[in-house]
Amino acid sequence: MIDNEVFTLTNVELASYNAWAGKIALAMGEAEIESWTLSVTFSFNNLGSTVVAHCESADRSGDLVVRHEME
Repeated sequence: MIDNEVFTLTNVELASYNAWAGKIALAMGEAEIESWTLSVTFSFNNLGSTVVAHCESADRSGDLVVRHEME
C-alpha cells in the first residue's frame, strides 16, 4: 500500500535535487531561456520505487535519479 511518506524526499535527496535544479537554472539563465519546466516522477512497481527529476527542455541523459530502491 502506498502512503504519503513515499512522496516525501529525505534531506539528502532534497539537497541532491536542489543542487541539480540549481545547475539547470544557472544553465538556462546563461542561455537566456526565460521559461523551463522541471518535473519529478515517482514510480512504483512490485520490485520497488524510483524518483527521477527531468528538465523538459533537455534530453533524458541529464535526468537526476533521486531514488532507486529495489526490494
